[in-house]
Amino acid sequence: MNLSEACLNCNLKIKCLNGSECQRLREFGLSEGTELIKISENKKNLICKSCGVKIIVSKILGEQVILKDINKNDEA
Repeated sequence: MNLSEACLNCNLKIKCLNGSECQRLREFGLSEGTELIKISENKKNLICKSCGVKIIVSKILGEQVILKDINKNDEA
């Protein structure tokens, strides 16, 4: 599952950042293994919280962030 597809208020962990645009996320401190919660979304953007900081990510970039749901122990 990717960040754009993830449900709201689920405990998530970044499994893979897949794409050249993800370098910017790495500069913000997001990398494989980072836990986050998707708290809101609209037509163009996603709002997430990680390490006490809110981050706004475009849905297009969110498609490049591959996640696993910590609660479901989902490996896909």
